Amino acid sequence: MSDVASQTSQDFGRRLAVEVFRNSRASVIMGALATCIVSYAHIGSVPNASIAFWTAAIMITFIARLALSFVAERRTQSGVAYRSLINLEMLLAANTGLMWSAGLWWLDVGVQDYLFYLRIMVVVGAMAFVVSSLTLYLRVFLAYGFSVMVPSMIFFAVTPHMEPKGPWLTMFFLYSVALMAVAIVNNRRSRAAVAGQLKVLQLSGEIQAALDSERRAMSALSKSAITDELTGALNRRGILAELDAEIARCRRFSHGLALLMVDIDHFKSVNDTHGHACGDEALRSVVRALQTKLRATDVLGRFGGEEFLILLPELDEQGALIAAERLRAKVAANVVEFEDKRLSPTISLGLALYRPEEPGDRLIARADEALYAAKRNGRNRVELAVGEATVATLAE
Repeated sequence: MSDVASQTSQDFGRRLAVEVFRNSRASVIMGALATCIVSYAHIGSVPNASIAFWTAAIMITFIARLALSFVAERRTQSGVAYRSLINLEMLLAANTGLMWSAGLWWLDVGVQDYLFYLRIMVVVGAMAFVVSSLTLYLRVFLAYGFSVMVPSMIFFAVTPHMEPKGPWLTMFFLYSVALMAVAIVNNRRSRAAVAGQLKVLQLSGEIQAALDSERRAMSALSKSAITDELTGALNRRGILAELDAEIARCRRFSHGLALLMVDIDHFKSVNDTHGHACGDEALRSVVRALQTKLRATDVLGRFGGEEFLILLPELDEQGALIAAERLRAKVAANVVEFEDKRLSPTISLGLALYRPEEPGDRLIARADEALYAAKRNGRNRVELAVGEATVATLAE
């Protein structure tokens, strides 16, 4: 049997066991009520000691079954092996049946009076009730049924005042056989119903797992669509989408936004001199260096080639200049090691501050103009967009 089939079988058996233990509680409660009725009816006709002994014996069995039902249900649901618990329930059910049939003997007063018929009625009713409550595991019912049927038929056969014996024995036997047949039918129907419920749960789980897998796949696909494969930063589509979203927040909440356009200085010469593999490692190294100095709210994306955009929300001019200089210094201090080569790339940065109602492409254009000013003025520096200030932060 495969692991999946074995797990399914375990789940099915465990679910049946839980239902048996729940039904057992109803059986115990009804049995305890019937015991009280029989015991009370026999007061004055049977010695009190006999009534007390029989009542105590069957009540102890009921209490044991009630305690088992709670403990076993909890343990079964938590994954503990349930077969031994079912076997214990079977033994207690058999003992219950013996106690009921023992009542025919123990409380007998030697005549077929109304008390005699009360005991017969309770025994017969108890068997019928158990058919409706304990047939999910047929062996539990059969243990109960045979422990009632066999001693009771012996009682009918050997008790002198049981007349006429033939009809009594025949009717009780046929009644017991009919109950056995009903129990078998109920067992099959109940198991089919539980199996159907379990199948529905399994299908629901499979559907949920498939949906979760699809959501993860869609999330991964969506992420890959906006992620630069080489550097792991956002790609052009991703960073532009973030810029649009940030501008929308600026317009709604009136907070500031600074945009940095970053370019790796002399990157073409790195590719030409050391090869594209080395250039790729330089790109990755620069991105890692930049990310170490970004806040959780800052966003980095590759705009194209060796150019990057960095969004710095809620920073004014002075704060943005400080952040930009921190980024420039971090990259300048970074060493790229590739095979036997050691490179120290630098970056130039153009800074533009968002203006109310300004479109994103215009903000990018102003940052790009500042970047070109930084490159014209010697590279490895930060320049602020023209018209916002004349301050430039130079490399030390």
